[in-house]
Amino acid sequence: MLITSPYVPSGTFHPKRYRPGGIGNWSGHLPFANDLIRAVRPQLFVELGTHYGESYFGFCQAVSEHNVPCVCYAVDTWLGEAHAGFYGEEVYTEVDSYNRVNYDKFSYLLRTTFDAALAQFAPDSIDILHIDGLHTYEAVAHDFYGWLPKVKPGGIVLFHDIKTRHQDFGVWKLWEELKSQGATFEFEHSWGLGVFRKPGIAPTGAGLLGILFGDSDEMKTHLRRFYVLCATELECRHKANERLREDRANAARLQVFLPSEAGYREEDSHSVELTMGQWQQIDLELSSGFAGPLRIDLIDCPAVIELACLTFRALINGDILWTATGRDLCSFPLKGTIVCLGMTESGNACRFFSFGGDPQLFLPDLGSVQSDQPLRLQVWLRVLPEFSALVPLLSADANGSEEAVEESELQALEDVAALKAELERITAERDLLLAGRNQMDLDAPDMARDYVQMKSERDSFAAEHEELLAEHNKVRTQVFLFKTEAKQARKELESTRSELMQVRVSYDACRTQRTELENVMLNLRNDLAERVSSIERLQALVAEKDLAVERINSSVRADHEATIPNLEHVIADKDAVLAEKNAALAEKDAALTAKDAALAEKDAALAEKDAALAEKDAALVEKDAALVEKDAAVQRLEAAVQELATCRSMRITAPMRAIGRLFKSE
Repeated sequence: MLITSPYVPSGTFHPKRYRPGGIGNWSGHLPFANDLIRAVRPQLFVELGTHYGESYFGFCQAVSEHNVPCVCYAVDTWLGEAHAGFYGEEVYTEVDSYNRVNYDKFSYLLRTTFDAALAQFAPDSIDILHIDGLHTYEAVAHDFYGWLPKVKPGGIVLFHDIKTRHQDFGVWKLWEELKSQGATFEFEHSWGLGVFRKPGIAPTGAGLLGILFGDSDEMKTHLRRFYVLCATELECRHKANERLREDRANAARLQVFLPSEAGYREEDSHSVELTMGQWQQIDLELSSGFAGPLRIDLIDCPAVIELACLTFRALINGDILWTATGRDLCSFPLKGTIVCLGMTESGNACRFFSFGGDPQLFLPDLGSVQSDQPLRLQVWLRVLPEFSALVPLLSADANGSEEAVEESELQALEDVAALKAELERITAERDLLLAGRNQMDLDAPDMARDYVQMKSERDSFAAEHEELLAEHNKVRTQVFLFKTEAKQARKELESTRSELMQVRVSYDACRTQRTELENVMLNLRNDLAERVSSIERLQALVAEKDLAVERINSSVRADHEATIPNLEHVIADKDAVLAEKNAALAEKDAALTAKDAALAEKDAALAEKDAALAEKDAALVEKDAALVEKDAAVQRLEAAVQELATCRSMRITAPMRAIGRLFKSE
């Protein structure tokens, strides 16, 4: 399975600081440092133990190249310790200078102990912490547990040398303990690097962190192999560059400068390497349309140069646009560390002597050379590194042409005059230096005292500078933390404002809903009042009917006692029926009373639960049905009473009608 995720190095990451001071214990992890910065995009990075700064400046380079808004701090005394060795002030001076030149905008060096620097960082503020100080178990455990509260939940802690077990190195022991305390990943190359993730936030399932702390052992194995290959590639590239520098130290270069408004600049030049001791043709592709004479530095070291031909050709069709050979080349202007020695014995080349590293040959203005194509400059020359080639030139006789001898003599006279002037200038400078030296010998005691005083003042100033620098770094840290807190506070304020707006909207909606509910409650109360009034009217009507029934019962009982003693058993039955009816009416009255109480309770519950209205309406319907039943019962009772009265009337009048019929028949 290949690793094709976009987080891996693209092959363009080249550490600017590789094996500084000849020490490369951390070099193999620089590609991972680059990828980790790109994956995490931290806001605060801290390294404990920096020394020459290979790892620290590797992280800083990644922050700069990936435009990560991160502040970086290196904490170290820069005095050394038992494992890294002790060293002088020159290490800190070089690291501080490199930091100021390259990363001064976001990188700060805290020259203090690890414990003293703790107070400058807020809890849960560090995204990535790299611990690489004293490597004993006690020291690294003290550093880890002391700084862990400063790391954000889910933050990364790096440990170097987890695979080193010689002497009293104890990082490996602490690392074994940490494997059971959080998510971990380890590299075994370059003395080992442990990656620990502080608990608190679940790791993501994608990208570099997803592989580091995921469940795929196969992907982790591929990842380790990948960074081993990256480390090997860096090592091979470093060795190749070293060999290239060695080769360049033994080689020479020809350099062509194009004219510009600012003069002759390195960025407007083209260069090519030369082979010593043999004739060679050099081809350089140049742009057309330049204005002014070209400058050719034939070599960058002392040597004898034999120049045979210079030619400008059109790059595409190869047409010759300008050429110079032989004596023309000897007539070109010279500057710097070069002199013309005239023509060679064969007469086909002009010989020059470079006695330094800046021999300048100027071509004539080639404004007449116009082309719609790029140009190719061809140089035919030979470089002789041995100065023995000058011997036959110094002893040359008149076998050469007369013009060449005259030119050589004239050039020699000019060179002698120049050397005499230079000798006189150097002699005058020597006299001035001797006089100054004598005066310095006289002033030496005073200068020694001044030196001691100045050294004391310098030490005092240095101490004050260190204090001010520490205070400055502390203030900058506090300012950064304050800005971070202010930014977080602004975010929380915006969130609170948003929540308040939502609450206000919800409050307005609740008020509207409450008004609507109050109107509904008012309508329900009015409706309930009307229904209660109707119930009260019905109750009054029932009471009136009960009184009427009672009067009828009384009248019936009186009539029964007075006129129908023979029908007592019938009346008793009717009375029993009436008693049952009265009991039923009493039960109905009790039910009405209970329902009245229920209505009162339901009326009180209307303010809290709108749902109770439906129940009360149902109860009212039931009561209406009961009233209807009571009305029907009353009607049936009235009918029974009427029937009873009719029966009684018939029973009373029947004997009379019988007697009347008797009298009538008689």
